[in-house]
Amino acid sequence: MLCAIGQPFLCNAPAKLANTWFGANERVTALTIAVASQALGAAVGFTLPTFFISNDDLEAAFKVNIVTGL
Repeated sequence: MLCAIGQPFLCNAPAKLANTWFGANERVTALTIAVASQALGAAVGFTLPTFFISNDDLEAAFKVNIVTGL
């Protein structure tokens, strides 16, 4: 729920960033990199924790994900 509240602000942030900090001829490149970084960050965030959880902790991690996902 908390992620859903913050998502509109985070998804629109790259356009605001590009418009504020970059010139007209650099905005497309800056926006492309920023949006691609969001997707890459999400992929790393989903993949990286799997290296730190053992098979014994899988059930507990699943329960935590179910509760936090609500």
